[in-house]
Amino acid sequence: MRVGAFVLLVVCACGRIGFDPLGADQPPSCMNAIRDTDEQGVDCGGTCLLCPGAACSIDVECASGYCVGGFCELATAPPFWLPGPDLSTVRQGARAATGSAGEVYVIGGRDNSGLVATVDILAPGAAAFAPGPTMINGRENHAVANIAGTIYAFGSGAVPDALEALVGTWQPRASAPVGHGWIDGVAGPDGNFYVSDIYDLSVYTPGTDSWSVVPGPMDGRDQIGVARGTDGLIYVIAGRTDQTGSVFVDAYEVPTNVWSRRAPLPEARVYASAVAAPDGRIYAIGGGVAGGATTARVVAYTPERDRWAEVARLGSEREQGGAALDAKGRIYMCGGMNQTARLSSTESYGPDMTLSAAQASPGATVTVSHENFAADAAVLITIDGVQVASGVTSFDGTATTSFVVPPLAAGPHEVRAIDNRSQYPITVVLDVQ
Repeated sequence: MRVGAFVLLVVCACGRIGFDPLGADQPPSCMNAIRDTDEQGVDCGGTCLLCPGAACSIDVECASGYCVGGFCELATAPPFWLPGPDLSTVRQGARAATGSAGEVYVIGGRDNSGLVATVDILAPGAAAFAPGPTMINGRENHAVANIAGTIYAFGSGAVPDALEALVGTWQPRASAPVGHGWIDGVAGPDGNFYVSDIYDLSVYTPGTDSWSVVPGPMDGRDQIGVARGTDGLIYVIAGRTDQTGSVFVDAYEVPTNVWSRRAPLPEARVYASAVAAPDGRIYAIGGGVAGGATTARVVAYTPERDRWAEVARLGSEREQGGAALDAKGRIYMCGGMNQTARLSSTESYGPDMTLSAAQASPGATVTVSHENFAADAAVLITIDGVQVASGVTSFDGTATTSFVVPPLAAGPHEVRAIDNRSQYPITVVLDVQ
């Protein structure tokens, strides 16, 4: 671990100046990825540098090393967006969902021949997508959600009022009273399926196989992104209003049936993809912007601070893609289109961690390879919440550490890594023999 005065490093990949948080006035407790001593957050506040949300003027005032718009934010670039495996076909208007085992389902869309009902699945640890069950109806810019282990797909396409559920195969469920298109949806905190359209919020209740309608966002719009925050609120992000893109962000509280206006996006967008990530933020990814262009910009929203911050850009600009988490907790952005073509490519965001062996016995040493973590950051590794190792990443966000498998019962155990600057947790499974 480095000690002494600040060490300045030029991070060529993104043009930012990084630093070693272990400066002359920074005790070792400010570089252990644990909230301890007098800290107000993980390795920040008190005797450490400033926490995310604190006012700042330059990067080196922040424990994350990232001062944006006058406030400390979580570090990014790294993590970068990295290329993933291609889909089986180009998919404009695809939606994505996370399966119960951490699979990434990419559902429907439009290829160069028309609407598609096919599904691609990326299984945990797989190097390529595999075909999944084909839907009853072809769909694009529809709504999908995983509710209690069942994936639902609704709206848009040839039968815009149709709902189907994946139960081994896709099975029909109750149709909505009216059709819906250019929509998005999410599982609510009450286990219902919430679908936002121009003027209303349609609610499907799986237990009764029935639909109801509640008031919609504060400004009617479609071509939206929808995600549920860690606060339990359902966020409707940007979209088209009066034939133009908007910056509006509205939040819906299910128990009270109340909408509230939240901080706007930095720029107007349509067809941005939205997903809640394990760092507690909601990401608005890509989309269409003024002049008919598409963007690679990505911004992340912190609900408790009602603030958006820009993070690393996509490798390629795109709109109308599907976004979901994989088994490790990384964001996958799948398909979509740019100004000239539909896309089959995917990208993932977030740190990555690989164990030298997915199976090991108590007492065995397991080597951990870390990639795409924040630069010059402390990384904490736990098994089932108990610390087993720590390390420090290099200027490019990589590190290699190891741990001895503790005396654990045979079976799967969660290995989790998180760095103190991006605070984006990644999990893998260790099978103890």
